[in-house]
Amino acid sequence: MSAKAQHATKAGKADRTDKAEQAEKTVPADAAAEVPPVEQSQTKVLLAEDDESFVDALVIGLSREGFDVTVARDGNEALRLFASEEPDLVLLDLMLPRL
Repeated sequence: MSAKAQHATKAGKADRTDKAEQAEKTVPADAAAEVPPVEQSQTKVLLAEDDESFVDALVIGLSREGFDVTVARDGNEALRLFASEEPDLVLLDLMLPRL
């Protein structure tokens, strides 16, 4: 590597270090303490599905991602749970029985 290239590399590293140090100085150390905590509630999902293989896969996948999943296995149950649970999202099987 030429001397000119080595100098440019060292200058680039110094610039990045200087910028990082300057950013640290502009943010007060207690800034994180000033931000009020945000309440995080789970997104409620109503899964209206009668096929057990879909139900199992979706419940496992959605639960792993932090969703609160309620399952309805027919249309009447889905309507009842929709009214009582007030879900944020409904995954609906359009061929669901008793709908």
